[in-house]
Amino acid sequence: MSDAANAADAAIDLRHATTWARARTILSACAVPAIIVLDMAVTTWLASRLNIWVDEAYTLHTTSSGFMYALHQALFWELQPPLYFLLISLLRHVALSVVAARFFSIACVALALALAAAISERLWSSQHPAWLVLGLAISPFIVGIAVEIRVYALVFFWSTLLVYLFLVGYAQDRGVDARPKDVMAARVALVIAAVLAVYTQYYAGFLLPAFALVLLLMRRWQPLRAYLIGMLVVVVCALPILFVLRYQIATNTVIVASSGGPITALLHETKVLATMLLSADNLSATKRWTLVLMCGLALLVIAIVWRSNLVKWPAGVTIPAVLLVSSAIPFAIVVAAAHQELTARYSTVLFLPAMLFVYSVFSLAPPKPRTFVLIGWTLLLLATSGVALASQYQDMAKMGDWIRVSSYLERREQPGQPIVIFEPQAALPLEEYYRGPNRIVPLPRPISLTHYDLREAALNTPADVSDVFERAAPRGDAWLITTSFCRRIPINFHCELLDQYISTHYRVISDEEFYWSRVRLLERVR
Repeated sequence: MSDAANAADAAIDLRHATTWARARTILSACAVPAIIVLDMAVTTWLASRLNIWVDEAYTLHTTSSGFMYALHQALFWELQPPLYFLLISLLRHVALSVVAARFFSIACVALALALAAAISERLWSSQHPAWLVLGLAISPFIVGIAVEIRVYALVFFWSTLLVYLFLVGYAQDRGVDARPKDVMAARVALVIAAVLAVYTQYYAGFLLPAFALVLLLMRRWQPLRAYLIGMLVVVVCALPILFVLRYQIATNTVIVASSGGPITALLHETKVLATMLLSADNLSATKRWTLVLMCGLALLVIAIVWRSNLVKWPAGVTIPAVLLVSSAIPFAIVVAAAHQELTARYSTVLFLPAMLFVYSVFSLAPPKPRTFVLIGWTLLLLATSGVALASQYQDMAKMGDWIRVSSYLERREQPGQPIVIFEPQAALPLEEYYRGPNRIVPLPRPISLTHYDLREAALNTPADVSDVFERAAPRGDAWLITTSFCRRIPINFHCELLDQYISTHYRVISDEEFYWSRVRLLERVR
């Protein structure tokens, strides 16, 4: 073969290599935006089709009558800081639809995913941010809060923004983007974001002392002093909301079950976070704990094997580990001491630190093994998340399935057939969809919207049932809608009192099951 032919082949190979390199660069640059856009498309589609449930109906009511009403209801009925409700109240002046209110949550999640990519780049420069973003985006927990008219998506956004600003303003190495203007801007923005986060949900505040501990352990004394000064400003700005905090805790304590002592709460919090990360809530307890233990053991092995090749723990591992531990432990202790409920959604602020910790362990591996580990982890998440999402949305409904229930009633009912609903909270989301001629009658009474006390939803005596039916349908037929809730510890709703009354005074003409609700047409026994 001639030299000219060899040169031509070499030129072709070079062009192919250049083309492939450019394609890889484009794919790499487009990966994160593509994940975010796809996530927004899926969650917007879900948001347009899912019914609202009780909690979302509460939000719609709280934000239905103007700014001042939203402020009052947020503080004294929702028992939460007011910022989220004030924002939704303003939004509803522009667009009243359920989809518009849910799109606020979708936008919060999308912005949080973009910030998560920036966090990944700063913590692990050799690990593509798309891995972390994809792990977050496919989580059923993140999908769930994105299609919810509640505070959790905004809390998730604040947690990602706070971590990002902390990295830029305090924890970043001096040689990385260390322009004084950027650092100062990040520090000021962190103070503002911290205040807004505390006025959104109190639990967001658990990240703030964790940041200080990170700086202390990293021996970054000057940034630590600056951070503590900034936190003094946050504390002063947060003082007004603390005046109602005691009332909110006292009111909420009597209607929810606490998580026991600090150790019990911490173990429960560990279980909650592990289940959230692995999307394993729909698995049996045995399978769930087997999966959690296997993944925990794998992380431990990775940390031990590849840590031995390092002189010291890198900041990309230290920061997420300290952040998770130093925020989760005080969180569990304080929640237990205040006798508050500890659930996945209330733990939203810890979800990002937990996910960062997992990916920080992966960053210890050399490049080639790390790629295989990341692929394996992502495939596991795709499998567990896919199963969980399919189970969660197979009925394309949220609790109550109120769109289908309303449609069913409107097709089958006759005028003069009152709709008795138990428990009474469920009347709120049903009223958003029902357009028929009959009255909706909450049993035993309409839920109070001036003070939140779930004990009012319970049946205490047979008269609580008979009085409602005698007034609503003294002689004719009636519809009865019941939900799947008969007990919320420590409150027992005493569903058996309703069942006893129906069995002795009515004959069931039709009986239809929906997602977490049941609709029966009753004919009075003569």
